[in-house]
Amino acid sequence: MSTQKYEINSYEDEKNSRFSIRTVEKHIELALRTFKEQLGGFFTLLMGVLF
Repeated sequence: MSTQKYEINSYEDEKNSRFSIRTVEKHIELALRTFKEQLGGFFTLLMGVLF
């Protein structure tokens, strides 16, 4: 009985950790994209000022 309960819990934990890893990946991807856009805007502004 306790073994079966452990298997169910480990499966739920695995499912939750997979979901959270996917969510974290999406947040990182979005943050990097936003950072690149801001950095690109900064360089465009910098080049406009310098040249």
